[in-house]
Amino acid sequence: MEMSRERLVIVGAGMAAARLLAELARHCPDRYDVTVLGAEAHDPYNRILLSSLLAGDRNAEDLALEDSRALAGTRFMLADPVAAIDRANAVVITESGARLAYDRLVLAVGA
Repeated sequence: MEMSRERLVIVGAGMAAARLLAELARHCPDRYDVTVLGAEAHDPYNRILLSSLLAGDRNAEDLALEDSRALAGTRFMLADPVAAIDRANAVVITESGARLAYDRLVLAVGA
């Protein structure tokens, strides 16, 4: 009998989320169905290098974080910020009204 995978929702699509995805891919690639929610319309990128991009010393591809796509099957919902977290019902609600049920929730909004 096949066990169902836990639903993991990651709030934040930055460097912390990319690192978490890389670690999940390395240690437990088949444990979770992962959804990453981000306010920006871009995949996770190296924000530390943003000044270099704006100065013209780097291009956008230099800022891409390879780790963000390390975990196969990860679903990214970008450009749709989280509006509320209903912990009692284990649901994340986005600004567009999408409702995502979760078994585990990670707030990865820092560095």
